[in-house]
Amino acid sequence: GEAARPTVASNKSKTMFISYFGRINYNLFDKYLFTLTARVDGSNRFGENNRYGIFPSGAFAWRIKQEDFLKDVDFLSDLKMRISLGQTGNSEIGNNAFEYYTAAWQQYVFGNSINTGTAKSQIANPDLKWETTTEFNFGLDFGFFNQRLSGTFEYFKKEVKDLLGYRSLKSFMEVSTVAANIGKTQSTGIEISLKSRNFTGEFKWDTELNFTRYVDRWKERNPEDELSPWQKANDPIRAHYGYLSDGVLGIDETPPTSMPNLLPGEYKIKDVNGYLRDDFGNLIPDENGNVQYTDAPDGIIDEADIVLLGTYDPGFSIGFGNTFEYKGFDLSFMFQFNYGNDIYNATRLYATQSRSGRRNMLAEVADRWSPTNASNVVPAYDGYITNDVYSRFVEDGSFLRLKNITLGYTFPNKWTRKAYINRLRVYGTAQNLFCLTKYSGYDPEVNMKSSPLMPGFDWGAYPK
Repeated sequence: GEAARPTVASNKSKTMFISYFGRINYNLFDKYLFTLTARVDGSNRFGENNRYGIFPSGAFAWRIKQEDFLKDVDFLSDLKMRISLGQTGNSEIGNNAFEYYTAAWQQYVFGNSINTGTAKSQIANPDLKWETTTEFNFGLDFGFFNQRLSGTFEYFKKEVKDLLGYRSLKSFMEVSTVAANIGKTQSTGIEISLKSRNFTGEFKWDTELNFTRYVDRWKERNPEDELSPWQKANDPIRAHYGYLSDGVLGIDETPPTSMPNLLPGEYKIKDVNGYLRDDFGNLIPDENGNVQYTDAPDGIIDEADIVLLGTYDPGFSIGFGNTFEYKGFDLSFMFQFNYGNDIYNATRLYATQSRSGRRNMLAEVADRWSPTNASNVVPAYDGYITNDVYSRFVEDGSFLRLKNITLGYTFPNKWTRKAYINRLRVYGTAQNLFCLTKYSGYDPEVNMKSSPLMPGFDWGAYPK
């Protein structure tokens, strides 16, 4: 009985879903295709008031090529239009997130002493409800010259409202967060795919090209959710925030009024909260390239000076591939091109902090500021705030990558059938042969954060 008694515990949870689903398909003259869908989903992850959600959808397709006015157009082999609008629901918030709970073995002060008892561990939210995604899609399928050239065009607009997450509570509350619907996002984009059959005889050559551009934005934000408090409406969903770098203080330079105690060799931060910025937090230059301001800077460096430094989402992405076949041999390769995505290089941040002097540094530290080396980029060995986030470590992650290349040979069937083999092919393939990029890290395609809202974070990531 003197040994420490082990903690014995158990738990049990149950997740229940119920759905009612109905669909109507209607085909008129094999040219006009209609689909109507309605579904009702219920989940015990929500309270009685919002347990069920109703999610309708509809779609229409028109085979334009089959119309009389196009039947005799020989060069056009396919033309089809598609339009759809619909909703889906999401309940991924975890079991019992809306309910009130208490927990034992909680410490509190009573009678000038620390006591152990039972206290709140989770606050109820009876208004928690389904997250709803509404998406509109317009598509066009086309083909020319007996499908020698074919492709699709897609436009989409998606709105996600009543996002499920956790809202932060004030410090005097018993718990730090509560399950809540925290905001609304909007995504728009286009996708274009093209495929051409360049040669179709004994020598075959096919080419594929796809282009993608999308823009994701916050439309509504609860300022007390667990995400960045400075993130606001119209900001990119997956974004980097921090201070704007303003170089290194020179040995004969006067410190800025916002950082009066700065010493030579220390890093300067821009005092920007008085400057004119657009909806995304970017500084707006005038016709001469100079930044504009509405009020004078307040002379203080604080969280008001944190701005949007970039987004991991690319401005556009392109995939380009070719396949060649000749007398049993086949060769294929695929290129990937991303443009305009930004990466926060935390590995570089860590490996340039030379104050401790106890580990190897990146080579750029050799150019650090000193009384005899007036660097305006790399501060003195102790001229920075440890782990501070500023624009110096947000880098352009654009890249061109050879994703794969494959060379193969298929043995003639007259050889293999003697061994009762229907098909025999030998091949060699290689992945990620090279990547052209200005990014200083190992790989521009990186995400070391577990949250899908924070990709593009490089912290010791292993390259592809």
